[in-house]
Amino acid sequence: MRRERIWLFLLAIMMIGGFFYGIVRLFQFRYEVGDIYPPYSSLRADPLGTKALYKGIDSLPDCSCFRNYQPFTKRKDLTQITIFYLGLDPTGFLYGTDKESVEAAEEMIANGGRLVLSFFPVSKLNTFEKFGQNDTEDGQQSEYSHDESQQQKQEENRRSKNVEGDEREESEGKEPLEDEAIPLKLDERWGVKLDTAASSNDDENVDGVSLTAQLAIQHATSLPISLSWHTALYFIPQNNDWRVIYRRDNHPVLIERPYGKGSIMLSADSYFFSNEAMRTERHPELLAWIIGKHSQVMFDETHFGIMQSPGIVSLIRKYRLGGVVAGLFVLAGLFVWKNATSFVPRQDERTPGQSVEGKDMMSGLVNLLRSNISSKEIVPSCVTEWKKTFAHRQKNDPKTFEHIDTLLMEEKSRSFREQDPLRLYHAIRQILTEKSKRLGGDKP
Repeated sequence: MRRERIWLFLLAIMMIGGFFYGIVRLFQFRYEVGDIYPPYSSLRADPLGTKALYKGIDSLPDCSCFRNYQPFTKRKDLTQITIFYLGLDPTGFLYGTDKESVEAAEEMIANGGRLVLSFFPVSKLNTFEKFGQNDTEDGQQSEYSHDESQQQKQEENRRSKNVEGDEREESEGKEPLEDEAIPLKLDERWGVKLDTAASSNDDENVDGVSLTAQLAIQHATSLPISLSWHTALYFIPQNNDWRVIYRRDNHPVLIERPYGKGSIMLSADSYFFSNEAMRTERHPELLAWIIGKHSQVMFDETHFGIMQSPGIVSLIRKYRLGGVVAGLFVLAGLFVWKNATSFVPRQDERTPGQSVEGKDMMSGLVNLLRSNISSKEIVPSCVTEWKKTFAHRQKNDPKTFEHIDTLLMEEKSRSFREQDPLRLYHAIRQILTEKSKRLGGDKP
């Protein structure tokens, strides 16, 4: 019985261990592929990710590559470094970004860093509804004019001023919270606007987006002359600080500008950073130019919502407490085993025929007699014990004892079926009762 329980316990442990092993392997497969991460994340290994670029840069002997999971406000060690912001949502660039993060990034760039921003590619204009475009009634793509956008912005500013005027009375006398994030429009701060336009060349057109972008500078012989392009987005520089590197249909799509001791590069497309491009259309000269002179490269993951928050598991890894945790699990398993199985061997269980039942002393005596003396021998056994007790009276009253012996002999001479222990008991009891009356009530 004990061995069976031990085997069942070991089987349960093996089944639980196999279940957790399968769960861990399932998560490993998902994380190895990386399709749970957003497109253009350096943690993603499928064609939409940029893990190949990350691994390639990290394998270079003179370069070190790492990922960032913390906001810029908490990173004070970023100097002389190239930072990749890939697959960026244009809405954040247009409609506001955290002011503290932008100021921290600008401080890093001004000290000699290089910031590379590439936007998520879009193939149709009507997917840019957040930018202000609307579809026409005929289903054709509407042209986005700067005058209309300016009127829309003025109308939004007018509305916002009215709302601020209404809320000013309620919020009068209240100071703004220090932790409140102040939105900041990067297009106005850096002097560059975003716009979208379809291709004018029907021969190189897929869903309204041109397939190629042409090199705009002549002296840069190391850069590729043309690139495949997969977005309708382009830039409108607002000052002369921006230098156009590539154009699509005469629209700037890859630009850069100096900023302090460093520089900022903007790309309207992120395709040439992807794993698919690393396999089918690599441009190492362009990537080397984008990285620049820095030996440290950082891929930011915070704009995808992937941030590192220290928890119990990270603290266990940091302070190397894996052995302590394993020991606690072993102790927990031993505690469960102790309560499930007794270390003291149990007594052998009795069969129903061998069990002794009884509630008091008399019941125990009756059960003992039943298990050792047959019903035919019970009266002779009692007479034998009676003689031993009253042996001193046998000399004074030998006839009584002889009479009882005669009854026993007569009962024994009968056949087994004719013997009646109850009749013999009553006969002996009558003899002893008559003797007791003759002696004046004295019991033998």
